[in-house]
Amino acid sequence: MKIFAEELRQFIYCPRIPFLRHNFGTRTSTYSMKKGETYHQVKTKRKYQLKDCQTHYQHYVESITLDIAAVPDLILVYDDHVIVIEHKRFLLGKPHFSVISQAIVGGLCAEEQFGLPLKEVRIVGFNGITYKIIVSSQLRDEVVSAIRELRNSLVENTPPNPIKNKKKCHACEYQNICWTI
Repeated sequence: MKIFAEELRQFIYCPRIPFLRHNFGTRTSTYSMKKGETYHQVKTKRKYQLKDCQTHYQHYVESITLDIAAVPDLILVYDDHVIVIEHKRFLLGKPHFSVISQAIVGGLCAEEQFGLPLKEVRIVGFNGITYKIIVSSQLRDEVVSAIRELRNSLVENTPPNPIKNKKKCHACEYQNICWTI
C-alpha cells in the first residue's frame, strides 16, 4: 500500500484524517486548503535563480524501497546531494513535525530516484521565513517509523482515537463526521 507524503503529514497532525479520507472520500476544500492552493500556484511560477543544480518543480517521485510517493514543491539536485523545498502556511515558530515529515518523505523519494543522498529539507513559510532542517539519521528513522504507523493504521482500518487538541479540529474538512464514529 503506497503511502503519499501528504497522507503522512495529515496522519501526524491528526491520525484520523487518513482513516476518514480512505473510508469517506475527500471532502470539500477548507479555507486554508484554498489559500494554500493559490499560494502554491504563485510560488511554482517563480523561477529560482539557482546555480550548480537542477531544479524540479512539482515533480512526482517515489521510493520503491519504502513504498512511498510525493510531489515536492521543489527538488534541488546537486552533484552530490538533493534538497527538497516545501512551501507551507505557518505564521510563527518552527514548522510542525508533520510538515517536516512531508518534506522528508519527498526527499527520501528524490534520494532514491536520483541516486543521491538527502542532506536537508527547507520549509518556506508564506511569510517568507525559511527553515533549514538537516536530515539526521534520527530524524530519518522517526519519519520511517511514522510511515509504518500510518500503513498499519490503514491496513487495520479501525478509527484512531480522537486527538486531544481540539483546536486543530476547527479547520478540518472532516469535523462534521469525525465525532460520529
